[in-house]
Amino acid sequence: MKLRDISDAILSLGVRAITTWEAAHLAGVSVVAARQALGRQVRSGSMISPSRGLWVAVPPQWRRWERVPASWFIEPLCRFRNLSYYVSLLSGAELYGASHQKPQVLQVMVDKQSRQLCEGKWQRVEFHVNSQSRNMPIAERVVSGSTLRCAVPELIVLELMTWPQYSGGLSNVATVLIELDEEAGIDRDQLVTLSSHFPNSTVRRLGWLFDFLGLESSLFKHAKPGAKPVLLDFAGSKEGPIDKNWGIVVNTKVEPD
Repeated sequence: MKLRDISDAILSLGVRAITTWEAAHLAGVSVVAARQALGRQVRSGSMISPSRGLWVAVPPQWRRWERVPASWFIEPLCRFRNLSYYVSLLSGAELYGASHQKPQVLQVMVDKQSRQLCEGKWQRVEFHVNSQSRNMPIAERVVSGSTLRCAVPELIVLELMTWPQYSGGLSNVATVLIELDEEAGIDRDQLVTLSSHFPNSTVRRLGWLFDFLGLESSLFKHAKPGAKPVLLDFAGSKEGPIDKNWGIVVNTKVEPD
C-alpha cells in the first residue's frame, strides 16, 4: 500500500482511522517515514489527526469543509484512548430530536479523565467523566453514516440536571426536558431506577423541576430532603425561598421557552 493513497485506500476497506504503527506496517516503511507521509495527507486535507499517533481518513465530500464532524471520528478516537464513551447532555438530546439549543461541540461521557479535544480541522469534543459510564444503559443512533453510542433519554435527563453548567443553565435544561419527553418519551420507571446512581441533591432538584413543570413528581419522593437545603442553582446566590418539600433553596428563576 502506498502511503500517498492511504486515506482513500482505508476508506475503501470500510476503515476510518489508522495508527502510525499500522500505517508503517502496511506500507513496509519506518514509523518516522510513515509519520511524515501521513502529515502530508493532513496538509492536503485528506486526513486529520485528532490525537497524536491517530490518523482519520476524511471522505472526499468533506475535504473542503471547514471542520470534520466529531461524529465521524469519536468512535476510533475513544478506542485509541481506551475510553468507554457515550454521547450525552445537549448532544445526546439533539440525537433524539430535542435540539432547542444546538451544541457547537460534541459532548460525551467517558469513564476516566481524558485530554479535551480542542477545535481544529474537526468539531470540538468535550469529555465529561461519569465513573459509572460502563454500567449505564445506552442506545445506538446513526448520524451522517456513523453509528454512535448515545445515552438513553432518562440518563440524559439526570446528567443534564447534574451538570446544568454544561447544558445552557437550568432554564435550558427545563426546555430540553420538555422537548425530550415529547420527542422520545421519558420512561418514568427507568428514570427512577437510574436516579439511584446519582446524588440525592440531583434527584431532589429534578423532583423540584418536575413539580415546577407540572409533571408527575411523586416519582422522586424517595429523595428525602437532608438536614441542610441544597441550592437549586449551585453556582448562584445562597439566598432564596426554601421549598420544604424538596429541601431546595430556590435561588434562581427557571424560564423554559
